[in-house]
Amino acid sequence: MVAGKEKFARTVVVNGTNPSAVDVEALLATLPDCEGFDKLLEQESQCKHFIEADGPPVVAFVNGYGVTQMTDPAPAFEQAWNWEADVKGGAAPISKSRTAPKPISCGRAAPTKATSYGSKPGAAGTAARITSGIP
Repeated sequence: MVAGKEKFARTVVVNGTNPSAVDVEALLATLPDCEGFDKLLEQESQCKHFIEADGPPVVAFVNGYGVTQMTDPAPAFEQAWNWEADVKGGAAPISKSRTAPKPISCGRAAPTKATSYGSKPGAAGTAARITSGIP
């Protein structure tokens, strides 16, 4: 046997420990605009990040990982193995959507193609114009 010429494989098992629901809630309390996210996590994953009490990360049938079941964007390696990084990554879109500007509505629906050109009176006339593509 010559040094550097022989190849071999090693299997390494890394296990993690699940956080408690209280740990997850405490972390979420430090993040902006995440009220209620703990209830979603409890429903979706029971706040489990790892299989069993100390196993590999939970992977859902849609390849969602950990407590938040992140799929899009796919979690980074750290998020797959670190429940705190997973919760922070999963909470970011929630926080962003709650702080993003919302479109202003005047309480009126936009006119449809059928009503914007003076459709025939009655629901039957409107329905016929919509389905036939006549303005």
